[in-house]
Amino acid sequence: PPPFQKRKKEILKNSIYSSSKNPSTLELTPCQARLYNLTDEIVLLDNTTIKGVIYDSPVAWIIEFYSSWCGHCQAFAPTWKKLAQVVQDWKSVIRVAAIDCAEESNLDTCREFGIEAYPTIKFFNASTKNRNNLGKDFDNGDKTFLNLLHEIVRVVDYQDPKLLENPKPNFTPLHESELDEPSGEQKYQVLVFEKESSFVGKELALDMQLYPSVSLRRVLDTETALVDKYQITDFPAIVFIEKGYFRELSEGLPQSQRTHADFKRKLHRRLGKKLRKTFPEIPAAQRAYEHFAKLHGGPIAFHKLTGSSSDVYLKDMVSGLSYMLWNEIPMKKEIKGDALKALKNFFGLISECFPGSRTTSMLFRHLANKISSKLLTKLRSKDFLNIATTTNDMIEHDAPLPHKVEWQACQGSSPRYRGYPCTLWTLFHVLTVNCKKGDQNTPPGLRTLLHIREYIRHFFTCSYCVKHFTKMAEDIEDTVKSRDDAILWLWQAHNKANKRLHLDESEDPKFPKIQFPSDDICANCRDDQSQWKEHMVLKFLKDHYGKDNIRIKKHKKGPPELDDADLVRAQIPSTSRPHVITTVLTLGLNTYDTSLCLVVYTAIGVALIAGYLYFMRRKRGRPYKYHIHTP
Repeated sequence: PPPFQKRKKEILKNSIYSSSKNPSTLELTPCQARLYNLTDEIVLLDNTTIKGVIYDSPVAWIIEFYSSWCGHCQAFAPTWKKLAQVVQDWKSVIRVAAIDCAEESNLDTCREFGIEAYPTIKFFNASTKNRNNLGKDFDNGDKTFLNLLHEIVRVVDYQDPKLLENPKPNFTPLHESELDEPSGEQKYQVLVFEKESSFVGKELALDMQLYPSVSLRRVLDTETALVDKYQITDFPAIVFIEKGYFRELSEGLPQSQRTHADFKRKLHRRLGKKLRKTFPEIPAAQRAYEHFAKLHGGPIAFHKLTGSSSDVYLKDMVSGLSYMLWNEIPMKKEIKGDALKALKNFFGLISECFPGSRTTSMLFRHLANKISSKLLTKLRSKDFLNIATTTNDMIEHDAPLPHKVEWQACQGSSPRYRGYPCTLWTLFHVLTVNCKKGDQNTPPGLRTLLHIREYIRHFFTCSYCVKHFTKMAEDIEDTVKSRDDAILWLWQAHNKANKRLHLDESEDPKFPKIQFPSDDICANCRDDQSQWKEHMVLKFLKDHYGKDNIRIKKHKKGPPELDDADLVRAQIPSTSRPHVITTVLTLGLNTYDTSLCLVVYTAIGVALIAGYLYFMRRKRGRPYKYHIHTP
């Protein structure tokens, strides 16, 4: 094998992991923790390697920008792996790669490439020198295996041969006058008879790039002279010619076995491995592989879940809001029009109804006010981040939304499971239960769902999930008339999603998607025939997602025996309502404002006292002058 293949085997050999010695953590292989790993035929990129790989490259690239928490990305991963496996013999002209936008270090890179939804597929031509070239998005139908495979063929066909390091195959159909005996290094001829719309011949031509001794050409079904000469009756068909003798390898095969994969297997059996040529690894791709192995090749420590996965934790929702603010919303390159309105309404909803700390509500109220300005018609990604960061830092010395996310009940058995989508559902349930206000034209529950639906439509980055949620919510204006209707509608929508995704690639094997609530936590929610009793479900949902049931980990300074105990939200002073006297005295100001006022007032008071003492001292020390009045 080539030198890099030996090096690759050494890297993989060193990536064999032992079980964790710490019972509170798991050690996961990259396959368990991420969608792709070092054993896949995929070049794994990150923010430091992507530009060095795709720009000024001797081959074209097809790259998936994905998020490891995205359910559709998880379901799509087997397709991407299969695609990379099938086209691995095409490395001389095109390569397959992927980058995880859920990695915090990759966020700026994904924003720079204009990624607003996952998964996004981009193509980059060979020898692209312009670093402002952000690639061409795949927009030719659904991301099915065949659609993507055919698009790769089109991309290869489009490449300028002068810009490729290796020659690309000849896709031009053969005419009878061009049929000659093999010459030079070529010993064998392969003719693929097919219709003009077929891709089988082009795909096989790319496969045969590894066989310099083979000349493969396409023959269209309209080339009657050649069709009659080789007695072809069904299409596609494949003919193998050696030393002037030919044999139809597809003879007698049913139509279902006349595929690219079937013909490729037959040719490989005929030619064997001895005739295969190997192409050296691209240096930039080799460096990317070794860089990724260095960063991610070791075992991944992952803390085991503590507590119940059905509980409602404040930590989950705060982490979800944090991911939303710092990661998801900034993925939209420009926020304007309906998207800007949706963001303002959703931030207002959180500030009004989120049952967390006052600082969190204050943060979203300030953000909603700032983006509601009549002078503001659009927001660029970096401008939104600046506003969010300065507002977040202004609210409290201890920022209400840290950049680091930590899951509690929404933690999966691996980082790729549950997490953000889980906590988003939790947040939506909490909002529908705790939002009790409407407006003049919209009842409370409908108003909440409308704001949630529009946020999902414009900002949720899982494109497949957006399609399903907005489809379910398209008629809520007709069906939701009250807050209770909204609570039950979201519960039903969540269960529909769970039913659709049960046994899907995105399902955590340790936490299967069930119809919620289970009998374990609500024994009275079903009747004897296992049918839902909606009035009991409604009561359960109001209790379960109510503010008095939201849990938070006890502070570490508590008694040792209570280190892992949970406290209900009502017991946390920071989340209780402020006393009316405190509100009047502080005039609604936050801690930072109040502290600043005290400093200013104290300074003014000290200055007044110092001035008084100074003038009094001068007055005492001044000598009196006596004047005698004379008439």
